[in-house]
Amino acid sequence: WYEATVPGSAQDDLRKLGQMDDPHYADNADHYRWCEEVDFWYRCSIDPMRTEPGSRLVLEFGGLDTFATIWIDGVQIGSHDNMFVRFSIDVTNHIRSDRPSELLIRFGAPAFESGFSDRDPGSHAPPQRPRTRRAQITYGWDIGPRLLATGPWRPVTLSTVQSGRILHSGARTIALTPGLAEIEMTAAIEWHDRPESGRITFAYNATKLDKAIVL
Repeated sequence: WYEATVPGSAQDDLRKLGQMDDPHYADNADHYRWCEEVDFWYRCSIDPMRTEPGSRLVLEFGGLDTFATIWIDGVQIGSHDNMFVRFSIDVTNHIRSDRPSELLIRFGAPAFESGFSDRDPGSHAPPQRPRTRRAQITYGWDIGPRLLATGPWRPVTLSTVQSGRILHSGARTIALTPGLAEIEMTAAIEWHDRPESGRITFAYNATKLDKAIVL
């Protein structure tokens, strides 16, 4: 095991450790191709935590690049395969209060997790590229080398949620008329406590909304 940086990538950590050369110099990026054919593992210890009645522990990954499987103390708790989408897991029943818990993440080899191989002579275009939810420039572009970085490329957090939380929200324009715009707002709320009432507030310039809702 080697020390890793999060957010970061396995390839960048290997470079910092002096095991790989700068991939942006000469043809050094070609020396990273083997990284596409192996799994990389990350692990860390989570300190004991206690939760209050009605609260939950949520483990949230800002970005996993790309084929990730997650375990806590040897129990698989989730998997994810899209580097652009956040991923969160309720880990209330997995984090121990009497001793540290071990978080383990396996990042599967990009060359094989998509179910195809670039080395198949019958495949003229790399089939992983359109089938993998990752930055397409990592497969090589006219402005950059092929370099499929692997790892937790955005922050990882463990937080306590009291009763619920807003997962995401958004707005879209429904109609436009001179001097007036009609918009539709949506929000996804995860609520794990008993149903109760609340209020939703919104303000944009002179437009304000304050409305009672039932969860």
